[in-house]
Amino acid sequence: MVPHRIALALTLMLAAGCQQTVYLTNGDAGAPNDAFTFGEHGGFGQCMPMPYYPQVRLPEVILMVDRSSAMQTAFGNNSTRLAATLATLKSLIPANPAVRFGYGQLPTTSLNGCGPGGPGGGDACCAGDIYPPSPTSFSVFDGFIQGCDKAPCGSNQRPIGDALMRCRSAYDQDPNADRYVVLVTGGEPNCTSDSTSPCSDAQNEAARLSNAGIRTYVVAVGDELASDKCLNDLAVAGNRPRGGPQSYYLATAPADLTSSLSTIIHDEIARDACTFDVFMPNGGTDKLTVYFNGNPLPQSFANGWNFDNGNMFRITLYGDACENYIDGGGLQNAILIVPGRAC
Repeated sequence: MVPHRIALALTLMLAAGCQQTVYLTNGDAGAPNDAFTFGEHGGFGQCMPMPYYPQVRLPEVILMVDRSSAMQTAFGNNSTRLAATLATLKSLIPANPAVRFGYGQLPTTSLNGCGPGGPGGGDACCAGDIYPPSPTSFSVFDGFIQGCDKAPCGSNQRPIGDALMRCRSAYDQDPNADRYVVLVTGGEPNCTSDSTSPCSDAQNEAARLSNAGIRTYVVAVGDELASDKCLNDLAVAGNRPRGGPQSYYLATAPADLTSSLSTIIHDEIARDACTFDVFMPNGGTDKLTVYFNGNPLPQSFANGWNFDNGNMFRITLYGDACENYIDGGGLQNAILIVPGRAC
């Protein structure tokens, strides 16, 4: 079924006549939010391209959570590092509907070749299967992150290299979204299935993810992890380092953890949804108009839209415009592009 606004535009394009008016509504019944009137020399066509909805590309992220014994230690008042991590994620996931979340955990002791004597080379030296990013309901995801393998989750092994390799395999080869991994860990990688050192193995896998266009954030939980070279090099290899001399995020208290994960998920990853590819038939970029829910946005870096780094075929929403868009879940028909007259 053709959406209401597009159906109206098609009707006008086919109509003969001198003066034509296009109404852009917010999708509700009642009066239109705005209207355009085009002059006597025709309506949509070579000189007046049709309005269109740009393709929505919601960012995707796999949350990789360390459930080793290091994450079972006390953290703040009446909590553990793992409990604080899961509680923070449970609050951030529904608050960021414009992001598609996936989940993975390490280590695993499931009976799929990863246990003692298996190819992992010891006690649970591999990660669990990945729940890939999807628009599934929060209740399904909530049940998944609260689960654990039937065997105990308190192993001291941290197979971070294997976990990142599984993330790479879980993502599609030809993506239509910006893709990320957020690793939350209570320590350095400390086991591997090959002959390299655990740190080198993890860094190599982070670099492979980066080469595939998948960037990795590293969040270390615990004050003993300050100035950790292995984790710092891992964050650099992941191609999403934090600004400053320390490339990974360090959480020494629950408030730090909430702040770090909120910055990563809401302030950085979710805002990727505010960038759109645009096409300008026969030019006309100087008169481009962008509508959000039927209301025109100013061309502004403050609270509107502008071309992305001078790229005339890509626009980005800024300030309140982006915030309102991602808080609404990045809906397909929320943004309407009206190209300017080309001749």
